[in-house]
Amino acid sequence: MMDTFNVRVKVPRYSMQLHVPISEVDTVGVLKERIRANILGNLEQRPSEWPNVILGSLAVRFGYAEMEDQWTVKDYGLCDASEVEVAIRDEAGEASSSSMLKVVALVPVVKVERVGVEVRRDKMVCTLREQLQRLEREKVIRLPQNFIFLRKHDRKILREDFTFQEYELVDDEQIELLLVN
Repeated sequence: MMDTFNVRVKVPRYSMQLHVPISEVDTVGVLKERIRANILGNLEQRPSEWPNVILGSLAVRFGYAEMEDQWTVKDYGLCDASEVEVAIRDEAGEASSSSMLKVVALVPVVKVERVGVEVRRDKMVCTLREQLQRLEREKVIRLPQNFIFLRKHDRKILREDFTFQEYELVDDEQIELLLVN
C-alpha cells in the first residue's frame, strides 16, 4: 500500500485553503478530481457556484508552472505540505484574467528545461527575466549567467524594453534563453 500525504491547496477565487490527500504515484489528473470534490464539498451553502466548479477546468500550479494531467505528483516533486494554487477556468477555457499570457521558457543548462511562466501581456519582456530569477532563488531551475531571449519559431531576439504585446506573442509560445558571452 502506498503512503499518502497531504498537499495544501489554495483556491483564491473562493478564498479557500484545503488539504488534499494524494499518493506520489497518482497523476495530476487524479489530484485535480480530488481538489474538485473538496471544493464542491466546501461550497455546500453556495449552489450558484457549483456549475463553475463542475463545468470549468482546473489549472493547478506548483511554483509558477502549470501542472499537466498525465504527469505524476512525484514528477513535480510534491511532498507532504507542498502548496499548489488552483485557478478555475470557465467553460470557454478562460481563466479569470484574460490579460495573462503563458509562455514556455527553454532554459539551457546541462539539458534544456521547459518552464511554464505566466506574464501579463502589457508588461515588458524584462518581467520574464524577473520571473525566471525568482524561480532560480526558489531552486526550481538553474539559470545560465548571461543570456538573451530568443523567440523560437522565427529566431527573433526579444528586447527586454518591449512589451509582450508588441511582439504579438501567443499562449504557449516558446522562448529560448540564448547564451551570450
